[in-house]
Amino acid sequence: MIEAEPGKYVGRYTIRRNDNFNNAPVTAKLVTANGDSFTYEAADRFNADVRTLEAPSFTGPEDGAKVGNRITLRGTAAPGSRVQLKVDYTTTTLGVFKTTGTVYETEVIADDQGRWSSDPIDLSTGLGGGPTTYNVTAVTVGANGKKSETTKLTLHK
Repeated sequence: MIEAEPGKYVGRYTIRRNDNFNNAPVTAKLVTANGDSFTYEAADRFNADVRTLEAPSFTGPEDGAKVGNRITLRGTAAPGSRVQLKVDYTTTTLGVFKTTGTVYETEVIADDQGRWSSDPIDLSTGLGGGPTTYNVTAVTVGANGKKSETTKLTLHK
């Protein structure tokens, strides 16, 4: 902290990687040479999240697995993380027409051990009955909306 002009002090803080300030108070404390102590808290709060978000991982089913009519997605992420899940499909209808779409999309919260799971997902409806490929994605979402890298899983029926 430096005295910019008599009675006015200026301090700086450089935000470091993995710092997380969520509605944090900004407080300055000055202790003079003779031991007098002064504390000031700003009226505004500070928000900055520069943490690198850890991408979630899948623990089941395994990448490339053949699945039946119902699946439950399971995985791990940082404890308390929000994880967005999406299941897209590609299939051939009547042996000729390529059909694509989304079967499932939700957000789950990792527990205090970092484990998460989806509700059971029904894969039996509306897909024409032919061979189907499911592309599953998971992404961790931070408090500020920032997203991790996407984790992918491919399943077959």
